[in-house]
Amino acid sequence: MTRLLKPATLIPAIAGLLLGIVLDVVKDYITTSGGVVLTVFVVLAALFGLGALWVQSRPHPAQAIMRSPVTLRTPVDRLTHARRGLIVFVSLYRPMGKEGSQLSPDERVKAAQAGDYAALDLPHSNLAPAITSITSHQHNLEHCWLIATAGNSQQPGSVTYAQVLARYLQEEAGLTDCHFYGADDDSLAVSLDDDALVASKTRDLVNRIFRQAEQLGLQDREIAADFTGCPRSMALGMFLACLDRNRDIQFVGTHYDDQGRPTGDLFPVLFAFEPEMITE
Repeated sequence: MTRLLKPATLIPAIAGLLLGIVLDVVKDYITTSGGVVLTVFVVLAALFGLGALWVQSRPHPAQAIMRSPVTLRTPVDRLTHARRGLIVFVSLYRPMGKEGSQLSPDERVKAAQAGDYAALDLPHSNLAPAITSITSHQHNLEHCWLIATAGNSQQPGSVTYAQVLARYLQEEAGLTDCHFYGADDDSLAVSLDDDALVASKTRDLVNRIFRQAEQLGLQDREIAADFTGCPRSMALGMFLACLDRNRDIQFVGTHYDDQGRPTGDLFPVLFAFEPEMITE
């Protein structure tokens, strides 16, 4: 509705309406009286209408309209802004604590396949931002889609760790009422074969998730798409799927010291943006 009220839309519409009214009212009079002034008036009105249509047809520069970001730092923030649905990227597991670092790559895969999140020490790994992202919406969260990368013969994909992450969230974080998609199969796994293809595949996948969410009774505004920790081509695909003010994106941020090093607690940040054609 707001788009319909913008000058670029209103001016041509009003011009066309007025032009039609003027022509209907005076066409008979002009024909019978041959009034010069009235004829000139109608010609000018027609020229104005054509000019408005020409302006409307010209390409306009684009800008991104953004709402102020919303941070989920405090319990009140998380209670107020928690979403019913969340799309999250699962990174390829990398330990950052002592316990997980003692495992060999093969032992990590076996622990993930066995659902042994204690051995992997997930809170002290690169999956900690994903955990924070999901648990921050715990108050309202009903559906969570775990997008991951597919594996190959040389290296397992992050899809290997989707199931153990979901199990940790359900058993340790208390998300027992949340349904996790992509945890039990590779339906949400994207093959990292080519950046251009990955961006396109991710965009299509995110769009498919939004359509599925609609069938589940969720509106776009009730979902956030988190791109924290994903490859850049996958992040691009998510952005392209969320070019709508109703589809919010999210990343997990933190504070930084004077050397640019992360410090302090993690917290999600929600963004909403929309490209818009404007006139200068």
